[in-house]
Amino acid sequence: MGRWLVSSLTFTVILLYITSCSPTKDVSYECQSSKIKFDFNLLEENGYHSKTHQPIDYEFCIPDNEIAWKEVLAINPQLKKANSKGRSNCGINKLLVIGNTDNKAFKRMLCKIANLDYVKEVNQTHWE
Repeated sequence: MGRWLVSSLTFTVILLYITSCSPTKDVSYECQSSKIKFDFNLLEENGYHSKTHQPIDYEFCIPDNEIAWKEVLAINPQLKKANSKGRSNCGINKLLVIGNTDNKAFKRMLCKIANLDYVKEVNQTHWE
C-alpha cells in the first residue's frame, strides 16, 4: 500500500509538471480568478505590465509540507519560498511562496495556482 501511494504521488507530480510545461495556446481551462487579487488583464502576453513594462511579483500561502511545495513547483518551477508572512499573512503551518509573471504562460500558471483548494488568494507583492 505504501509503495503504491508513493508511486501514485510521484506519477501525479510528474504529470502535473509535464502538463504545466506543454506549449499550448488553449485557455479553455477553468480559472478561479476571484482568488487573484490583482488585475492580470493589464499584463501583456509576455507577462509584463502594460504601463510599467515590468513583470508583477505575486505571493500566496500554501500548507508547510513537501507535497504542497512539490505541487506548486510542478506548476511553476521558478517559485521561491520566503521566510516571512508577507502581505498574504501566512499563518502557522503555512509557507509564503513568491513568483512573478515573467513568463508567457503566466495566466495559465496563475490560474492553476488559484485553482488549488489550499490557496486562498494570490496577492501582488509590493516590495518595501
